[in-house]
Amino acid sequence: MSEIPLEDLEEYYTEQVNAYYAKQKKFLKKLVERLEKFIVELKNAIDKMRERKDTIELDEQATRYVDRFYVKVKENLDGIEVPDNPTAEGVYNLIDEIKKLFLNMNELGRKNIPRFAKEFQLELKEIDFITRKIGEQMARIDVFIRKKYEEPKQAESLSKQFPKLENVVQRIINTKTTVDKFNLDVETLSKELEDTEHGIIEIENNPLFQKQSELEKKLFDLRIEFDNKLKFRKALKKLKKKVDAGAFRGITPDKVKKYISDPYTTIVNEGETHPELTEFLIQLRYMLEQGGLNLKTDAKSKLLQNIEQIVSKGVLKPIINEYQEIKSNLQEIIDNPKQQTLYERLTELKELYSIKTQEMEHLKADATHKSTEYRYLLEKLKTDRDEIQDKVREYVNQEITVKISLKF
Repeated sequence: MSEIPLEDLEEYYTEQVNAYYAKQKKFLKKLVERLEKFIVELKNAIDKMRERKDTIELDEQATRYVDRFYVKVKENLDGIEVPDNPTAEGVYNLIDEIKKLFLNMNELGRKNIPRFAKEFQLELKEIDFITRKIGEQMARIDVFIRKKYEEPKQAESLSKQFPKLENVVQRIINTKTTVDKFNLDVETLSKELEDTEHGIIEIENNPLFQKQSELEKKLFDLRIEFDNKLKFRKALKKLKKKVDAGAFRGITPDKVKKYISDPYTTIVNEGETHPELTEFLIQLRYMLEQGGLNLKTDAKSKLLQNIEQIVSKGVLKPIINEYQEIKSNLQEIIDNPKQQTLYERLTELKELYSIKTQEMEHLKADATHKSTEYRYLLEKLKTDRDEIQDKVREYVNQEITVKISLKF
């Protein structure tokens, strides 16, 4: 088995096809050479007409028509290239070019020949005779290719797949380069994300931030404790409906609403003695004792006990005091210039981390897409190469391995 580098495959295969189908190709070459001979005769016949123009008397208009016919036909003839080593495809391309020539000649003849036909009867007959011979020869070639040149034709057509295989190789190289770049970018961005995350953690572990976090947790725990001390919020919802209807004098909807929506902030802001809350609860107690809210006995009893604890025993005072103290300490930290600088830096790092995280998601998606494309191309390369190797064996009876070098 021969190992043929991809870059040498076309030359090698052409040699094998020429040798394996030598008899058919030799006959095709003879047919094409005879066709070429007729084309040369046609060029000579056209030249004769131009040469004779200078030996006879023609009026200016006829001369102009002769020149136009000659120049255009000559231009078309000179554009026809006969292949030295003809293939079926090359010959059919040649025949197509000759057919275009004939169409142009017919069109030119229709417009120009009547103006000088009488003076050039012999030359025109010769041209017509040669074009007929060319047409007959093209017909012979067509019959030969269709009936006796089918196998060489198929064998020759395999060469079209070689550039496609080379294109797949180049795409693999380009795609692998892109995949490597994506992977490097992912690695670089991962390091940047890691550094950014470390920066965030470092700031969050700063004593000021630790203290701030500790105080904020204490405030959160105080809120839970505070909420557990308030048992009147459910009753306030019933009270609000009656107040909205104007059922109780001296208690406004706003007063009720603020103790429903955010009692914690409202009461703490009143201070340690919470005078407004005390007055409100005394009014609420009076309503309860007068049966104003229609509560069940058990619920009413628990609510009255809660009012007693808040108004008379001051169960909220230590919570309010602690809150105010913690809030003051927390504000000192927040107002600290160093803390503000750290907070601004922390905000910047978190925004940067968010941006880079999104960038990483897009980058990984692109890397995955390119990696999938790379694997597909590798599979396609193998399939296409195997197909070519099988066809080489089928067409020219040669066992070969196409050697492909992927240079990354």
